[in-house]
Amino acid sequence: MFSSALFSKRNLFLLAIIAISLIFTSPKWSTFIALWVHFAFLLRYTRDHNWKGWLLLFPILYIGNVIGQAEVIPMPLSMVAIFMLVGSLISLIPLLADRLLHHRLPNWAKTLLFPTALTLFQYVMDQGPQGTWGNPVYTQYSFLPLMQTASIFGLYGINFLVAWTASFANQWYEDRQTNRAFAAVNWLMPISLAVVLLFGSYRLLQNDDSDDVVSMATVATNSFDVVGSMYEAAFDSAIELSVEMSQSDPAFVEVQKGIAAFMAAPDSSLFTEVLETMDAQLDKYAAATREAATQGAKIVTWSEAAIFNIKSREQQYEQLAASLANELDIYLFFPTAVFHPEKFGIAPHFIENKVLAFSPEGELLNTYFKNIPIAGVEPSFPGDGNIPVIETPYGNLSPLICYDADHPNLVAQVSQQATDMLVVPTGDWKAISPYHTQMAVVRCIENGVSMLKATNGGLSAMIDDKGRMQASYDFYDEADMKVLVHELPIQSSDTAYATFAPLFIQVLFGFFLLCSFYAILSFFLKRKQRPALEVANV
Repeated sequence: MFSSALFSKRNLFLLAIIAISLIFTSPKWSTFIALWVHFAFLLRYTRDHNWKGWLLLFPILYIGNVIGQAEVIPMPLSMVAIFMLVGSLISLIPLLADRLLHHRLPNWAKTLLFPTALTLFQYVMDQGPQGTWGNPVYTQYSFLPLMQTASIFGLYGINFLVAWTASFANQWYEDRQTNRAFAAVNWLMPISLAVVLLFGSYRLLQNDDSDDVVSMATVATNSFDVVGSMYEAAFDSAIELSVEMSQSDPAFVEVQKGIAAFMAAPDSSLFTEVLETMDAQLDKYAAATREAATQGAKIVTWSEAAIFNIKSREQQYEQLAASLANELDIYLFFPTAVFHPEKFGIAPHFIENKVLAFSPEGELLNTYFKNIPIAGVEPSFPGDGNIPVIETPYGNLSPLICYDADHPNLVAQVSQQATDMLVVPTGDWKAISPYHTQMAVVRCIENGVSMLKATNGGLSAMIDDKGRMQASYDFYDEADMKVLVHELPIQSSDTAYATFAPLFIQVLFGFFLLCSFYAILSFFLKRKQRPALEVANV
């Protein structure tokens, strides 16, 4: 079925580069240059081969995706393998569009087809429940001048530029191989990239030397004591939990049994020590917050679901948090996971994953529910789809929770509001750190807002409105309680993102329709002309 030519040194080299570069776009390794290399070589391979070559390519992409996404997707490896089978197959769609249409287009349109198809494909994929998790341009975080493109076109401007570079390189290669003249219009690509980088560099130089700074803090630790006590009480056996475990780790799966047992009878005397451990967890966070306040922190947020509780004890903890905010004269963002035991095993949702904002007077200013729980993983009640604005003397603050920040369409609300800083309690794991925090950075660039991000299992950070991390704290450092205190101006800047990002997608869609119509018309016209030529030859 496969000829020996398919296994030539050149082809094997291409496939090896494609596989290796794909693996290094994974959140686990996230290498900047890998994405540029991957698309350039992938496009070369798919243009050079017919369906037999594509059959050989598919398992390479599949294996690379499984390796890259294992432990990243919070599912067992068997489920990851199934998801990646589908994902690898549909990822061929923009390449197929290029293969079918590219050679039928005029020179001025040739280099634009692939970036258009890829960007539209990525945009459609990002509208799914996973949000932008599959978008590989987050690997470009370290290239901040390029990332400033997001302030105008969002993520998709970067998608387009990376794919356009691959298309430009391949067109230049093809024209050299066939001794064709390289169309002058194609040089628009490097010119555009240069303009983008100049714009990004200029934007990063526009430092707002504001003296109006405020000291703020993030506080994070794990919840192993609480969930471990549930398991030990239920099964009279200790369980060892590693801080570096993923959500597909056997120990993580096993400890869920203890949580389930606790949910079935939280008021049982069997779980008295569990409730005491919950109290101790709150005390640990309170002590760390006092430490941050003594260092001058005026705004403090804890990590996602920092405090576990059951609904019957909720008021007690809220009062303690309000008293703490009042005692320390701080704005306190209090993330909690409140369980409804009576709904466990019956209803699809039985957890309130939320963050309560308290004023320095101890007043409850807002309760924000996580708007977008991870589908199939988090059984929490979704929020109402709105992002509130909390006015403070330091600036306007808006809370989000973890996965919410991976959905640009949700966060885009703040471009239309007076938000100055996003407060984002987060829960991550080793395989996605610090990648997940770098993803959140793009929301700052898009919407021109700063961010305070407290992360259990990942990188806590304070980020300005240009996406620069002004301070950070790695959860995997040795300290048990991770406390980051730093001064940062709470500021925002105007961006064109809300106006031009939707328009950019609309223009690309129109261009793709035009290319498709042109290629189809060209195909039928050539078929119609062929019989006439044959008659003339006779």
